[in-house]
Formats: sequence, structure tokens, C-alpha cells
Amino acid sequence: MDPQTSLEELHAAWRALRSESAGPGWRTIKVQAESRCPVLAGREFPGNGEALLVGFTGIGRPAPDSLPQGQGFLVTCLELGQAGAGYTWIALSRQMGGALDLFAVMAEDVLRIVGASYPHNDQQRYAAFLERIRAWQEFMRRNASLLLTPKQRWVLSVNWRSSAHCSGPAMR
Repeated sequence: MDPQTSLEELHAAWRALRSESAGPGWRTIKVQAESRCPVLAGREFPGNGEALLVGFTGIGRPAPDSLPQGQGFLVTCLELGQAGAGYTWIALSRQMGGALDLFAVMAEDVLRIVGASYPHNDQQRYAAFLERIRAWQEFMRRNASLLLTPKQRWVLSVNWRSSAHCSGPAMR
């Protein structure tokens, strides 16, 4: 993932796109200006769920049943109209009830793979993108009983942030 794109920046983009009065369709913000392929943070309305959209060239439109699904997210191929012309857009979207913090970590990890993989080949980059999503899907399936409750995730997040602020040279 591009060093300038962090979890906080993804969350900030999704917050900026949040709206109660938006009409149907996608609202997006570019999140990786220097990426090898276009990357957008997005929300689809009327559902208002968070998504990560990646544009690939040189790939055909994938069949819906070939894309990974479940475990709190879904992957779809979509049209972005004139703004997305020339690309096949793949959206990684959080499903209603899926944990936002886990989805955001997954999105950041997937972006890291997209940014680091195959600098001149979108077909291989697309394959790495799907492979990483399937790895997350398998991780979530195997560890479903180990996933934290919302309260446990919040406590862990607070503790992690506290320890990050307190770690000085003496604590390393």
C-alpha cells in the first residue's frame, strides 16, 4: 500500500462520503494518487456501505460467481460511467453487519498487495488482488469463533493506541 494511504485516511474518505440524503449510485474519492492502477474509497447508495474500488485494464468483465463473497464482505464488478471509462472496476464492499475495523484492515492489506504486485501487468495484479481477498476469506472462515466482539475490538484498539503513544526508547 502506498505509504500515504493509511487506515485513518481510508476512514476519513469513507466519513467524507457519508450522507443521509444521497441519491442512488456510487460516491467515490481517489485514495492512491501514485498507484499503479486507480483506487477509490467509495460508498454505494442507498445502502451507504464502505467500499474499496480498484480499476484494472486488460481484464475482461469477470463472472459474478467467480468473485469471492461472504465473511462480512462482497466483491462485485461495476460500471462507473464516463468517470470510469477504460477500466474494469472491481469493488470490495463491506456487507451490512460486517465489522468496519476488520474490513478497513483487510482493505489496507489488499491495497498493499495491489501496489506492490506486478508493476506492468494488470492481469497479474488482478489475480493477486483476488488471491489476497480469498486468503482473508479463508482466515475469517477458519477463525470465525475467534473474532472479537465490537466491545473487545474497541478495548483492544484503545489499548493499542495507548501503548503506541507511551512507547519511548525505554519501552522498545
